[in-house]
Amino acid sequence: MNELLDWLLDNWQWLLAGAAALIVIAWLTSRRRRGRDGQPKETRAEVDAKNPLRRWCQAGVRLVSRDCDYGHLPRGEARRMLQRWWHVHGARELHDALRNLGTSPNPDNAWELLRFIIVARLGAAAEMVDDDDSWSMIEPIALRLQDAYDDWSAMAQAYVTARRQWQELALDGSQDDDTMLWITENLQSLRASTWTEVRWDLDLEDE
Repeated sequence: MNELLDWLLDNWQWLLAGAAALIVIAWLTSRRRRGRDGQPKETRAEVDAKNPLRRWCQAGVRLVSRDCDYGHLPRGEARRMLQRWWHVHGARELHDALRNLGTSPNPDNAWELLRFIIVARLGAAAEMVDDDDSWSMIEPIALRLQDAYDDWSAMAQAYVTARRQWQELALDGSQDDDTMLWITENLQSLRASTWTEVRWDLDLEDE
């Protein structure tokens, strides 16, 4: 006990300086999280939730992304995903990939159009395209999806079928890989949760 007391007496200046530093860090962190009016700043997710287009697209992409908007990923991670999955290394290749997905001749094209949304949002996170510009490109794609299908389930089933064809898996699901199994299980969860909260026919052009 005496040794501890002696140590505290010998090091009180360092302890006081450390405590002061922690207080300053906590104050700066709190300030960053608040606006000029002193109120807590809204997160990007909270801002997006107020926008019909963004809320609708995020609900749809959850079929394959859990609860992540790829546009919110760290820059380095988004760039690695674009390189690995799409062989996209810059803005020109990004726009080429989006053009190929957006001009698909397939009439039943949830596979291409959902991936368009994913790639556009990855491009925003990777800083290959401005965030607002990515949503401007996505809007006509989202409207095409709404026109092509009657509801979330129809769109999801079209995506599942197309992915099985791409992976050369049996269409009845008997050969589903781990990713496909996760998607089909997630589909069931979304039907009972997110897709009951976000209407399929939501007006995406609302301000």
